[in-house]
Amino acid sequence: HITMPFSSPMEAELVRRILSRDAAPLPRPGVVLKDFTVSGNLLFIRLTAADHRQLQLSISSCFQQLSLLMWITQYFLSVFLAQPPSGQRR
Repeated sequence: HITMPFSSPMEAELVRRILSRDAAPLPRPGVVLKDFTVSGNLLFIRLTAADHRQLQLSISSCFQQLSLLMWITQYFLSVFLAQPPSGQRR
């Protein structure tokens, strides 16, 4: 179980949507089960597998994706939100 705080509920939900695209829709033998939920600005990640090696690989991959997504949301979302709406000046 992994809990990641984000700056806003919107960021947490955005990351949940992106990560859950890779999650298998139905449990299959040998597949790592991934569950992503959001509560406020917190993202909860649960990975489950029968094979510990698959679980280790999945955890490593999840952390890499999460790290990249956190960087992207912090950098690009802040730039996007700082821009005035099109057609308006500051």
